Amino acid sequence: PVCIEEFSPTANEFGLITLEIGSVNTVDFQAIDWSAGTYYLKVELDESGGTDYTLMGTTQLVSVPYALYAETAEVLLGDEKWQTSGSDIYYNVGNVGIGTTTPQTTLDVAGDIISGNEITLWNSTLAFCLRQDESQSWITNKENFLGNGSTQNGALNLHGQAGLTLRYGNTEPAGSIGFFLNSAGNVGIGTIAQETKLQIDNGTDVNGSSGGFLQLGSSTSYNIGFDNNEIQARNNGVVSYLSLQNEGGDLNIHSLQPEADQIHFKNDGKVGIGISNPQAKLDVSASTDWNDETPLFEVKNKAGIPVFAVFNNGVRVLIDDTEENKGVKGGFAIGGYDYTKAGSTVDFMRISPDSIRFNINNSSTKAVKGGFAIGGYGSTKGDINEDFMYITPQQSTVGQYNTFLGYLAGTSNIGGEYNTFFGYEAGKSTTGTAGGEAGDHNVFIGYRSGFSNLNGYNNIYIGYEAGYTSTNTGANICIGHQSGKSATGSGSVFLGQLTGEKSTGSANTFIGTQAGRNTSSGYQNTFMGSSAGYNNQGGIRNTFLGYEAGNAVTSGSNNIAIGYQAQVPTATASNQIRLGNSSITYAGIQVAWTVTSDIRWKESIDDLHLGLGFVNKLKPVEYMRKNNDNGKREAGFIAQDIEKLFEEMGIEDAGLLSKGDDGLLELRYNDFIPILTKAIQEQQSIIDNQQKQIDELKAMISDMAD
Repeated sequence: PVCIEEFSPTANEFGLITLEIGSVNTVDFQAIDWSAGTYYLKVELDESGGTDYTLMGTTQLVSVPYALYAETAEVLLGDEKWQTSGSDIYYNVGNVGIGTTTPQTTLDVAGDIISGNEITLWNSTLAFCLRQDESQSWITNKENFLGNGSTQNGALNLHGQAGLTLRYGNTEPAGSIGFFLNSAGNVGIGTIAQETKLQIDNGTDVNGSSGGFLQLGSSTSYNIGFDNNEIQARNNGVVSYLSLQNEGGDLNIHSLQPEADQIHFKNDGKVGIGISNPQAKLDVSASTDWNDETPLFEVKNKAGIPVFAVFNNGVRVLIDDTEENKGVKGGFAIGGYDYTKAGSTVDFMRISPDSIRFNINNSSTKAVKGGFAIGGYGSTKGDINEDFMYITPQQSTVGQYNTFLGYLAGTSNIGGEYNTFFGYEAGKSTTGTAGGEAGDHNVFIGYRSGFSNLNGYNNIYIGYEAGYTSTNTGANICIGHQSGKSATGSGSVFLGQLTGEKSTGSANTFIGTQAGRNTSSGYQNTFMGSSAGYNNQGGIRNTFLGYEAGNAVTSGSNNIAIGYQAQVPTATASNQIRLGNSSITYAGIQVAWTVTSDIRWKESIDDLHLGLGFVNKLKPVEYMRKNNDNGKREAGFIAQDIEKLFEEMGIEDAGLLSKGDDGLLELRYNDFIPILTKAIQEQQSIIDNQQKQIDELKAMISDMAD
């Protein structure tokens, strides 16, 4: 449908309905293309007044006599009329307007006139003709085409040999405002002395200054404009400039925004982006509100992946580590060159998927910075720069052969040499002195590792805050998170998280997470195992081997605890040995135990007073140990029985019975050997006396028999 109308009529007394087609029409009948084809009138009815329509019929629209007559009939317009002559139509009274209701000429067209090969306008004095026919290749306007006879009128001359001229006025002074195309093919705008293919002169730019100017659009909404010094462009009213400075030869590209949006090409060969006075060949500066996540400079590979990017707070370098894509150079290299080797280059730093290498040129002609440095800045410290990575050569005046990598790493060094600091503030306080060992030969790797070291030397600290508060210690090895964090002694080895964290002693060896963690003044201790010797403070020369071995010892010395949770009986005593914990069910050795017995080890030697009388009161028992799962029975004594026996006999200092910090009693079975020996001796003496008496009785009996 091209037109739909809906009526709500009421039938008359005869049931007839009359509808006027077009009376409620919402479509402009004039907009219908009646020549497009055959049209039909379809009628539908809903007698209930709803939307359930029933088709009443469809009828083709056909021409009526009035319409057929209109094809050839004269159109009457008052007393004026169009007339036909054969296949022609003409109008001979008044003006005709096309696109205007007030025509000023016989034919007044408000718009363009387009024809095929030729447009011709004639009257008695004027002639304007555009022809595609090359036989008439020039067009003239007589003298006053489009004018009113005065000297200040428009002019249009098109000459196939002389050129084309559009100007205001008949004369052609040097300052004429017009467009000139001469026979040489040169175009002049504002000048007829065209010396180049396009020459513009005597214009006025959008700012009111004179000079050659080209502008597209009005002075307030132009899209692009040119004058002697600038190229201006607008985007929705925002002006951007490409400024060519006559004085100094500078080139500036910018908008009306601050310097952050400007590019400056200076006449000294320097380029500034966001800065008008670049100090380097290429100087890029960000505005104060620049987003830290947006790069200042970025390089992408052929896949569109950023491989190098510079941000407000750092530099990111991405390396393709796939084996098949590695180039000759490896992954990433920072190189130098040697003037004496015909431009040959040397890699100062090279990072590849399989290695990282640093090479330093020790030439005495090097600059103050020495070998190689990557620096950062402190936003609150003005122009003060901080080195993120600093490698010094042999000739450096602030310590030789140092390698510092990380923010403020080794930043205080003035004389320390042969140091390697990797990590944020690693070795930050190390100063060192020129000559000697102070502050030399240190390796600090990790966040604030060796942070407080001043003149310590030969130290190796690896891990988060490893050796953090160590100052002047030497020859320590601390590896692990906060291992040796507060260590001040020398010659210690701490391996594991929090190992030797508070140690101030020397020559300690702690291996395992939190091994010797609370050791303070203790020295020459060896703790191996997680939490081994954990609570030792001032104990010295202790040896604890195993998980939590000796972790209850606080101040005892020369103790040995070997095995899982092996604990010597007394935490504050010394010279104790414990093998294993209470879960041990078997202890064996390939050869017999050898116990020291030299008299030179002993004092206060007395005859043993425990003998047969003590042995006779012993209560040997057999039993099964609670932790013995094999069901085998053992023979021995009950320590409480021995303790009670000692109380009865008034014995207080017998070493064969002892009590640990846990309250459990222990027996030293080795001491029973001499007691049993003394008992046997006493018993043998009794036997000998009895045998003597027997022999005497036998003799008496024999004499009586005789």
